[in-house]
Amino acid sequence: MPDLLVTLKADRLFGTLRVFTPDGRDFFGVEPVSHGANAINQPGLPPMTILAPGAALSGTISILAEPIA
Repeated sequence: MPDLLVTLKADRLFGTLRVFTPDGRDFFGVEPVSHGANAINQPGLPPMTILAPGAALSGTISILAEPIA
């Protein structure tokens, strides 16, 4: 497998980045999210958007993977 350069871009809405690194595995996961885990109970974190019933929140995330020359 070639070495890759991965570029991730996300709307400001996704101001928190989650990284998952499973023990003993050779991969990881990266996910831009709109708020931190348990944000509703963590007043020191950036605020979580509270939506009215039936409301929606959307944004754009792009991921570009290209071989390193």
